[in-house]
Amino acid sequence: MRHHLFTLGCFGAAMTLYVLGEQQHAGLPILAGALSELLGWKRLLSRKQRG
Repeated sequence: MRHHLFTLGCFGAAMTLYVLGEQQHAGLPILAGALSELLGWKRLLSRKQRG
């Protein structure tokens, strides 16, 4: 569940950048949040398969 906080923080930072007019810089926090979420789900699913 810890990765959800990082994901929300990244998406919040991206939204703030977008609203402030920095649309070209908002992509990196979105990608970081999405990658964190994907890795978290991958870890969760691999644990369920093992145990």
